[in-house]
Amino acid sequence: MLIDALTIKYNDKTVIDGLSLNIENTEKVALIGVSGVGKTSLVKALLSLVHFDGKITNVPQFSVVFQEDRLVEELSVKKNILLACPTADVEKVLKEVGLKEEKDKKVKTLSGGMKRRVAVARALSSECEMLIADEPFVGLDIATKTRLTSVLKNRLKDKGLFLITHDLLQAYELCDRIIVIDNGKVALDARVEDFGLECAKEWFLSRI
Repeated sequence: MLIDALTIKYNDKTVIDGLSLNIENTEKVALIGVSGVGKTSLVKALLSLVHFDGKITNVPQFSVVFQEDRLVEELSVKKNILLACPTADVEKVLKEVGLKEEKDKKVKTLSGGMKRRVAVARALSSECEMLIADEPFVGLDIATKTRLTSVLKNRLKDKGLFLITHDLLQAYELCDRIIVIDNGKVALDARVEDFGLECAKEWFLSRI
């Protein structure tokens, strides 16, 4: 996926300013930044949900975990997954995320954390080349985050991941490459093996 000179503006405010990235289809990349730096706007650009200047090319087939669950509340867990992916192995993916017993329940009866797991399960059911995940673990407890981290690692072994997060530890657990956005530009682009977690923490602290 090639992002070339991408600029996104809302009225007179520039949130992404001439950003360029080259991401391999099987690469696992974390896009990090504080709230309001344009991470979600970049996702919307990838999905053609917002006007932008610049080019986005060589985009692989992808599935998405949005910040919002975006589920059909009146349908069952199973039907929500099949609606997005008719060939999904629903039993298998729900077992992995710990919701096998809830498959026939209407989404509206579930807790917020369960709904989040359904959203993740739905995206993982796709046979797409890449998962785009915008804060996929928002609102989840530590145990559930740990479980879903393991599921993502297993499911995405031969696929790409474009993870949008503000959680540095989560980024290092799931990704091979860390990109930090600040003031609409790339402030840091590093491989995990070259820029360890402690180095990253020190780098962020130095910018406070």
